[in-house]
Amino acid sequence: MRLEGASGGMDERRAASQTRIDGRAAFASAAYLIGVGLTFLLERIGAPDGLVRALAPILALGAIALIGALTRTTRIAAFYAADHAAAPRYGAAAFAAVAAGLAACAAAGGDAPPLAAMGFGFVLSATIVGPLARSAGASSLREAVTARFHSRPLRLILASSFLAIGVLIAAAGCEVAADAMVDLLGMSRAGAVALIGVILALVVAPGGLAGFLWVAAAAAGMIALVLALPLLARAAADSSAGAPILGGLGEMAASVGRAAAEWRIAGPGGGLDNLAIALGAAVLPPLSIGALASETPRRARRAGIAGAILAAFFALAFALGAPLWRADGGVAGQSLRASALLVAALICAAAGAHTASRAASAESSYGYENVLASARLARSRGLALLAIAVGAILALHRAVRPAEALVDAAALSLAVLGPLLALAASARSRAIHALASLATTIATIAFLIWANGWSFALRQAPSVALTGAAAGFALAWAASLFSDAPPEVEAPAAPLFLEEPFDS
Repeated sequence: MRLEGASGGMDERRAASQTRIDGRAAFASAAYLIGVGLTFLLERIGAPDGLVRALAPILALGAIALIGALTRTTRIAAFYAADHAAAPRYGAAAFAAVAAGLAACAAAGGDAPPLAAMGFGFVLSATIVGPLARSAGASSLREAVTARFHSRPLRLILASSFLAIGVLIAAAGCEVAADAMVDLLGMSRAGAVALIGVILALVVAPGGLAGFLWVAAAAAGMIALVLALPLLARAAADSSAGAPILGGLGEMAASVGRAAAEWRIAGPGGGLDNLAIALGAAVLPPLSIGALASETPRRARRAGIAGAILAAFFALAFALGAPLWRADGGVAGQSLRASALLVAALICAAAGAHTASRAASAESSYGYENVLASARLARSRGLALLAIAVGAILALHRAVRPAEALVDAAALSLAVLGPLLALAASARSRAIHALASLATTIATIAFLIWANGWSFALRQAPSVALTGAAAGFALAWAASLFSDAPPEVEAPAAPLFLEEPFDS
């Protein structure tokens, strides 16, 4: 009876929380729609172009900062796991926003990585990696590994890797967001970078995963509206949208054909790099936030599938709408399109800051270390602010190329997280095998650098990471097969996060 009563109370609290979330989402959507309408109205009545151009990004930035600030929490379960309160629709929206941000920043630098390979990796992350991590009870991919293998050196290596991956992603997002903000608002680059830093701090630091999740879900709605707007407007006005849309379909078909031609594994070219980028993108930590914040593993899978579909809709709407944006050429339309790019870049930067914050873990709640909750939250917030500061400094001095930074982040994720996540699925693997895998991976990469030079390693970072990860996993997996079976699988005595938040 007591368990039934506790379960009923938990369900009532979740239902009340979901009602509040739905109400806030409806209010945010209505407010942004009013802002979009006001932008076109100002253009129609002849308002100054500067005002029309600045209104949409100001509304978007204000909404993002406000949502992030309102999600401030001091509860461990909310900060690290968003209370597992994300319905599949919000998890899907957050995934699509993060995927759109990563893709937009990867394509903004000119020398973009194969977006088809990245897209395939996004699908793998949404449908396999994220749901499996949620099934393990983890609140991050790092915890999915460290909860399985209890090793302090392994935790330190993963913490350093998460911090580096987060800084790379944050720097790429800050670089693209700074360029967009300078063009839209006419600010100096230093002022734009400072404003970006403040907004990112409000998004990630106060609420952790909860704040980032709801901001990303809101951003997905903004991006979807902007991408669909030219199609809806032209269809409502007349039937002349057929030619531009067919042109967009033709361009997209040609791009898909070129991408398919590049997907060859043997021979000269980028086949191996494409495979490596796809696998690296699949284990990028921020892509799993929708699944990790879901109530159950089943809902995590639903969120992943819906997120992959929504991300594909974003790609299709962008391909079809681009000719219509070029044909219309109005100030309001161009401002909205640029504001969507700005929002996507900010989500990319926030994803990096959140990844860096998870270099510090909540594992201590189950006895791994005796650290107070307030100290753990302060440590995670400090790491997020550190990633934001480093990314902002790099963006201020134009020290990174967004596409290269994201490729390096995917390569690092593949080299470190890839083999460890695969080993975690084996019941015979132990911490010693995980450490052996990392040692073999590092040794293989070091040998390739020694044999071919740093320039080769940097230019072929995904392929080098894939080679090292494959060698590390193969050796450790073979060693686990021939070693004695452990008396019991190394796993925490309880899930990392209970279905009900463990603190009030």
